[in-house]
Amino acid sequence: MQIISLGETKPRIAMIMATPAATPAHLGGLERHTLNLAAALADQFDLHLILDQGYLPACADASAAGVHVYPLDFHQSRWNPRLYSQLSHCLRYIQPELVHAQAGKAATLVQRLRRLGMVRQPIVATLHGTKTRLQDYQAADHLICVSAQQRQQVSLPDQRVSVIANGVPLPAPLSVAERQHWLQQRLRPQWPLLMAVGRLEPVKDFTTLLTAMADLPAELWLAGSGSQYDVLQQQITVLNQQGSAIRLLGHVDEAGRLYQLADLAVLSSEREGFPLVLAEALSMNCPVIGTAVSGLSSWLPATDLAPVRQPALLHDCLARGIADLPALHARQASLFARARHELTITRMAEQTAAIYRQLLSGTTQ
Repeated sequence: MQIISLGETKPRIAMIMATPAATPAHLGGLERHTLNLAAALADQFDLHLILDQGYLPACADASAAGVHVYPLDFHQSRWNPRLYSQLSHCLRYIQPELVHAQAGKAATLVQRLRRLGMVRQPIVATLHGTKTRLQDYQAADHLICVSAQQRQQVSLPDQRVSVIANGVPLPAPLSVAERQHWLQQRLRPQWPLLMAVGRLEPVKDFTTLLTAMADLPAELWLAGSGSQYDVLQQQITVLNQQGSAIRLLGHVDEAGRLYQLADLAVLSSEREGFPLVLAEALSMNCPVIGTAVSGLSSWLPATDLAPVRQPALLHDCLARGIADLPALHARQASLFARARHELTITRMAEQTAAIYRQLLSGTTQ
């Protein structure tokens, strides 16, 4: 472990993200959220981020912002005594005044260390996905939910829970050359362009989205990488042979910038916490149609939502949107400005900092 000089004037925070990195370590919503939040808080706090060693190459911006980064091997089981020893050693070295656990594995590790007497500082936990086991989250001194739907799952008094939606940086505009590069790859330029971005994993349920695209007069671009790449590519090949126009782009750096080209963003997940793609698309004036999951349900009109795992109903929802894109755009126009105001990293950091200061001062909301 690299020895660093610990800050002396700012409250010292240890943030833990215990999700193991895949190879290669592309960032999902949780990872992007954590790195963005840590960097945004580093001007107010002495911020120390403990994360899986596989994510170390992605930490350049956070480190440049003043975040101290500690790589551990979080591929180890949450039952492995060696992992607890390494994490407790790291926390003893940092000596934080507050510990912030990002997502389930981190919350479990920190709560077990607390029960062993190894963590006595206030604990904040952030609930990211839709979970059924909430004991370790609810044992935290303060719980952050990323959507109103999550808050409804939690049996805690209001003073111990906050709802803070995920914020995103506003993507840089595409240059003329970039636009030309991407638009030259259109399969059916005369059709509306739909954009879907996310990890190619079962929870995102892109198989349902692809099934829903059959016979729709629209082109779909799917950007992402993951374990289902080959399965989805096979499904796309069959659909394109039947007249669809679907491209699997694979991993694209800053894929959210592609919403600037799209007529419509699509999200087909089985479950979510608060999807960053919603914030990115709306911030780029791109309307969204998706499944009625956490986050989307509190933002989008009911007419633009379909039940999860129902390709026929998602097909119908997309068909209505494609048939009258001006009406869809008008229906969601007020959400675009709201997203640029509410779904920002600055707002997310301000709300999180307020929770830290309340706990550090010993007060409640």
